[in-house]
This record gives sequence, structure tokens and C-alpha cells, in this order.
Amino acid sequence: MSGYRPTTLRLAQNHCSKAIEHYENGVPYDRRFFGVGIAAHAVLQAVGEARTRNPEAIFTIADKVVARLITEGRTFEGEGEPPMDHDSAFAGRDLALEYLRWHPFDMREDEVFELGLAVNSNFRRTDYSPNAYCRCILDRVSRYVSQEEDSSGARVVKIIDYKTDWPCDSSRLDSLQLRAQAVIYDACESRNSWDIMIREVVNMRTRESWQDVIDVEDSGVIDRWRSDLRLMIKAEEDKLDRESGARLASPGGGCIGCPYALRCDDSLDFSVDSHPDFTCCEYATVLALAKGIEPACRELTAQEPKDIGGGKVVGTVALEEKVINAEGAIEIWDEWEEKGGDVRGFLTAAGGMGKGNALAIAKVIFPSRKQKKEREEWVDDRSVVVVKRRFGVHKKEVDDVE
Repeated sequence: MSGYRPTTLRLAQNHCSKAIEHYENGVPYDRRFFGVGIAAHAVLQAVGEARTRNPEAIFTIADKVVARLITEGRTFEGEGEPPMDHDSAFAGRDLALEYLRWHPFDMREDEVFELGLAVNSNFRRTDYSPNAYCRCILDRVSRYVSQEEDSSGARVVKIIDYKTDWPCDSSRLDSLQLRAQAVIYDACESRNSWDIMIREVVNMRTRESWQDVIDVEDSGVIDRWRSDLRLMIKAEEDKLDRESGARLASPGGGCIGCPYALRCDDSLDFSVDSHPDFTCCEYATVLALAKGIEPACRELTAQEPKDIGGGKVVGTVALEEKVINAEGAIEIWDEWEEKGGDVRGFLTAAGGMGKGNALAIAKVIFPSRKQKKEREEWVDDRSVVVVKRRFGVHKKEVDDVE
């Protein structure tokens, strides 16, 4: 039985405990889900460890990383992985290079990249290995003495996590992964080794970043996170089958987005006897399987849709849709005004304004790229919450949990 990582605990949190078992057993999964992120992280690590800002040197380093990934694959925790597909490797490289063009590394000599840390069940530092009680890899760690006026002389540790998914935002600071990183670093390096901890998450696609600051005097929050992490691990241990040691599967809604859905017997063999609300659970499971196949279908139909018979094709097709452009909207307003209508009545009759339209107007009012936050706040202050009914599989509201 392997130890835990925030990644594996998140598998259980988002899907079910069986996903952890699949991970531990090395069950194959579609690596294209993660290829771009793996390549981008590998390039950042190689460039950071080279301690260079020379553009030509950076390009050379990045190309060597790509060549290794597409010919040999990467080695992770001592296990070799298959070669990466070219598109993912190139996309990850380009994403990292574009990010570095806007945010070159600080070149601190004490910066460490892809730092592996692990703790035992008493949260004491131990060797990093798959069998460690809990372990994590920190994308980038920087240690320095603050020169800021209000914290001059303070020993700072900055933990940076790079994300390549578009939805990444400030909420990631409260994620299991980033909390666990703070807990494990604090346990391994001793709380006496730092005065200020800065946690930062970076969206490499939008080049935005968010951070929070933990003063050592307020480090009780890390103690709470450690307690939560311990409880999560205990919960997974308690769910093990006492006789076989197997992890329990919960097929249904958790199968959606699970990287192992197509390889999981419990997901594929889900039967009418396994759940009283089988029809709905079957729908959720089948939807999850479809989502799992979608990336492969997109690749197969990249050039043109595929004819599957019965008058159906699979792929991306152009569909016509009638929309009212700016000129049409002006004509509508002119006719409204001719009949004595005013702006308030016009917008009331139109049912308000779409958020996309409001954001477009906000870009004119706040034209600077640095004013993105002001634009969003301006639109948010003028928005109201409405309830819309939408069929599908949705996350259960906290208030609804029994």
C-alpha cells in the first residue's frame, strides 16, 4: 500500500477511493489530460536550474526537454512513463516559454525547483518515496531575507505552484493541494526556519497570480490544515476492505472526469442491482465514459468529422446561428427612440444586459490591462443573482448533504 499525495487524495475527493487504488496499481490512463502541464513544468524546472535568462539558451534547454519527453518519456517517482505525444509536448513548451517571456525567474541561488518532501504519520520529515505517509512536490521554493520596509530582516519562504488549466483562480489557494504543501513544508523544514510564508498560485495561461501571506505568529492555521490532512488520510484508511485491503468503489457521479473511468471495472460493469436509483446513476456513469473518450475523438476528427453511419458524423462542424450585431442593435434602438422610448424602458424590455456585453463595455471604461480586477468588480457590482434550471449532473450543494 503506497502512501498519499494531495493528488491521490483529490482523486478520492473528486471521484472515489477506487481511483486511488488504480493510481497505486499503475492502471493506464489517457495521459493527454496532463501532458501539457507535465511538459510546461519540465521546461520551467530545466530553465530554473540552469540559472539563465539568455533567450537562446532558454530555447535550447526547452527543445532538449521536449526531445526527451517525446522520445523517452519522463520518469516519475522512479517509474518510467511512455513517450509523450508531440502536440502536448510542444504546447507545454510554448506555454512555459511564453510565461517566462513575461515573468523571467528571479535567479536566486537558493531557489529550488520540483522539491520533493515527505513526512511520516507523526508529521516528521522522512525520505521521499512512494511509501511515505504523505508526500508532495513543490514546483518552486524560494528562500530569502525580506527587504520590505514593514518586514525588513524577516526570513521568507515563498512556495509557488504553477497551473496550466484555464479555470485556475485565487480559490486554488484554499485547495487541498496548496494547503498540504504548506503543511508538509512546515513539518520538514521546521517552523523555526521561517518568519513569513508566502503561498502563490500561478495561472500560466492567463499569466495571473494570487498569493497569501502567513506570519509565523499566525501559523496556527497550518496546524488546522495538518489536522484536516490527517483526518482525510484516516478516512481513506478506514474505508479499506478489512479482508482484501481493496479500496471501495462508488460508481456514479464520481466517474465524471475520472481519468480511470474507461479502465475501471466498477464503472464499466455498473448494474441495475447496484443502486436503487440506477437509471440516474447509469446516466452519470455513461456521461463520464463519454467525457473520457472525447479527447481521443477530438484528435481523430481534428482534420474533418468522421462519418459513423445513420446520417451522423462525429467532430467539429460549423453551425449557422442568427445573432443581432452592433448595426442591428442600433436600428432597434433608433426605432425604440422614435416611438418615445427611453434607455431605462429599452433595457427593461430587453431583460437587462448579458455579462459578456457588460465586460466589453467595462474594457472601454477601464482600458488598461492592469485594470482587469477593476473591470470585473465594476461588472460584479452591477450584477444580480438569478436562478436558472439546467438539466445534467451537478455538484451537490453543501446544504443538501445528509
